[in-house]
Amino acid sequence: MTPSPIRFASFSGPHGGHGGVVVPAGFGTALRLAAPVLVVEDEAVIAMDLARQIADDGGTVIGPADSVDAALALLAAASEVGGAVLDVHLGRETAYPVAVALAQRGVPFVFYTAYDEPPPPAFAHAPVLAKTDDWPAIKRALLRRSTGLRDEVAALLPELRQTARHLAHDPEAADRLVERTLERAVDEVAARSFYGSVGDWLTHLMKRVAQGHGRPFH
Repeated sequence: MTPSPIRFASFSGPHGGHGGVVVPAGFGTALRLAAPVLVVEDEAVIAMDLARQIADDGGTVIGPADSVDAALALLAAASEVGGAVLDVHLGRETAYPVAVALAQRGVPFVFYTAYDEPPPPAFAHAPVLAKTDDWPAIKRALLRRSTGLRDEVAALLPELRQTARHLAHDPEAADRLVERTLERAVDEVAARSFYGSVGDWLTHLMKRVAQGHGRPFH
């Protein structure tokens, strides 16, 4: 995918000064009502009711889409997506390919289903809501999902910075290594599901970035 421009929010490092590391804004951008919500639902009555609730709340709807192909086409054409609501079962197919595409763009999503079944392990992080839940409940789940990863990454910054010090030749280079790791993580955010924790994922990614530039990191 083509990475979007990276905007940074500064966090001071454990020793203060100008050596603070940063978290890209792509981590957990809060859902805004001005950002459209993709609705993927093959039951017309439910889809239109959900779209109406979102519109009544001041939001904009992309779709609704009633198939994977339709949802992927809408997603590809959308310049901005604030979140997505995915019916799991769309006729004979599932919405999981749409979930993959959303994760690759860093878009928060929820599964919206009438079935009592957990999502595949790759999507264990995604909230699962029942079709009896209304838009306020869905929106709360999207907001929690969009902000949670950013908070977790921010809490890990001191640990990541310490790891970077072992891979880089000086503190300034270590901070650059952390920043480049987080830039890469925005583009590979879907991969975090394959690791035991966000910390394990970022540490592995940092080592890959360092190896790509040679050691010590410059």
